[in-house]
Amino acid sequence: MAPDFVCHFINELDWKGIEGAKNAISNHRISFPDWNEDIVDIIAEEGKVVTRYKSTGTHQGKFNGLDSTGIKVTIFETSIYRIANGKLVEQWGFPDALSLNNQLRVKK
Repeated sequence: MAPDFVCHFINELDWKGIEGAKNAISNHRISFPDWNEDIVDIIAEEGKVVTRYKSTGTHQGKFNGLDSTGIKVTIFETSIYRIANGKLVEQWGFPDALSLNNQLRVKK
C-alpha cells in the first residue's frame, strides 16, 4: 500500500494513507471481529484490479448506530484497485450495504 493511498467507499468518508486504512479496518473489526473476505472473481488489466468477494462476519459491536445483534451476515462486495509502482494507490469499494442493513435489522 502506498503512503498516499486513498480508499473511496460508497456513502462513507474516504480513507487516506496507511494509518487511515488501518484505523478504518480496526474500527470495522470492532463491529465484526470475525470478518472474512473470500475472493470470488478477480480481473487485472493495465494497472487496475477488480475483485468480487463474499464477506461474512458476526455483528458483535455498534455498527451504523445499531448495537450488537449477534447476527451472522453474508454480503458480496466489489472493489476496484489502482496500482502504481507495485503498490495499491487507490481503491473504490462497493459493498452491498442494502443487504447488510436488511440482515442486521432482521429479528431473531
